[in-house]
Amino acid sequence: MNDNDTKLNKKQKKEKLLISNKKHKIYKIILPIVVIAITASMAIGISFAIKNVKKQDDKTGQLGTSATYSRIIKPKNIYK
Repeated sequence: MNDNDTKLNKKQKKEKLLISNKKHKIYKIILPIVVIAITASMAIGISFAIKNVKKQDDKTGQLGTSATYSRIIKPKNIYK
């Protein structure tokens, strides 16, 4: 009985070790892919922002939030 228990424990330990090794390999592969995807999305967002700022500078000749605000939302004349 004792001999069977030790064999079973050894098998269980080997299986647990194999499972943990597989998990480690998966994390080793997935984590860099996720980091690369996040970095790429940030780079794309920054490039779009820079492109929009350049377009605004070309159209208005000034960079600032007031120029875009007055173009997007027409201010009402409240002092009439």
